[in-house]
Amino acid sequence: MHRKNLLIFALLIAVASLFIYPRLITSKETVSISQVTADPGSYLGKLTVSGYVASVYADDGVFFLSDEAGCCQLPVVIPFTKEQQSGLQVNTLYSGELPTVGETLQVSGTLKKQGSSFYYEIDSVSRSGRIIIKKN
Repeated sequence: MHRKNLLIFALLIAVASLFIYPRLITSKETVSISQVTADPGSYLGKLTVSGYVASVYADDGVFFLSDEAGCCQLPVVIPFTKEQQSGLQVNTLYSGELPTVGETLQVSGTLKKQGSSFYYEIDSVSRSGRIIIKKN
C-alpha cells in the first residue's frame, strides 16, 4: 500500500511538472503579439515577443510575426543589405538566416515611440533558444 501511494505521488508530481515547467522557463518579459498590439504604450522598452512567422519578404528584409489566432501581426524589419537598409530607412544591418513561414520565433528588442507611432528595434531573433538573426 505504501509503495502504491509513493507511485501515485510521483506520478502526480511528474504530471504537474509538465504544466509548471514551461511557465518557469518562459521569460516574464516574453509577451504575445496580441498583448503588444492591444496596448503598445504599456510595453515600451526592452521586451521579447513570441509568435509564428506569417509571411516573409526576403527581398525587402521584412517578415511578419503573428499571434496564435492569426488576428494580430507585427512587422519585423531586418535588412541584410545596404539596399534594404536604405529602402526601409533604418540605421542597422543584420546577419543570419531568414525564417520560414510557420516557424515559432522569439524576437528580442526595444519597443519605442516616435510621435504617434510605435516601432520595434530588433536586437535578435531566436528559434528554440538559438539566435538565427542578430545585429551586425
